Amino acid sequence: TGQQTALDTLAELARQNEQMTYVNVIAKERICFTEGVPCTPDACEYAKGHFDRVRDATELLLQRRQIDRNAVYAHLNFR
Repeated sequence: TGQQTALDTLAELARQNEQMTYVNVIAKERICFTEGVPCTPDACEYAKGHFDRVRDATELLLQRRQIDRNAVYAHLNFR
């Protein structure tokens, strides 16, 4: 897709420039790791305590040069 081409290009540019950071913005519905489950604390394990964890998780992700679905997934154990 066009999005993947853009991400691949950004990744290549980031490899050549260590000061570059990029973020792939993804809609909540598309990044969900429990598809088909309502995004509510009662139904989804990831929604439980979300607002208790979001600030620390954001700070942790911002330490990376590339922030995408894989980066978020890699930090799911940050609970």
